[in-house]
Amino acid sequence: MNMLNMVMRLVTMTKYLLESTFIV
Repeated sequence: MNMLNMVMRLVTMTKYLLESTFIV
C-alpha cells in the first residue's frame, strides 16, 4: 500500500514537471 502511494506521488510529480517543461 505504502509503496503504491509512493509510486503514484512519483508519477504525479513527473507529470507535473513534464507539463511545466512543455509550458516553458
